[in-house]
Amino acid sequence: MSDYKLYLGNLETSTSQEEIKLYFEQFGSIIDVLIPLDRKTKVAKNYAFITFNDEESAKKALKLDGEIVFGQEISLQKATDKPPAKPKKKRHIHKKRTVNRANKRNKQDD
Repeated sequence: MSDYKLYLGNLETSTSQEEIKLYFEQFGSIIDVLIPLDRKTKVAKNYAFITFNDEESAKKALKLDGEIVFGQEISLQKATDKPPAKPKKKRHIHKKRTVNRANKRNKQDD
């Protein structure tokens, strides 16, 4: 992951990408702001990722960790790569055996 990408946590879900960009541009040029959405509800999650154009800008912004921004005490840290997802286990489908009971009884009678 880029050294210039930061994780911004503890956001209000109503905080917009534009608000984040406008606020953090005071530290330097921003390439991207991403606020992930919940897959089911499509509501913004309470965190974002900010990608700065250079390392110096990102370092300046990191000094805000624990400060009140957008009415909340924010968490700000270098973003890290998400660990790869574990492969899903294959489900084994067991076939039911059907036993012809009449044939079974006939064999026992012999």
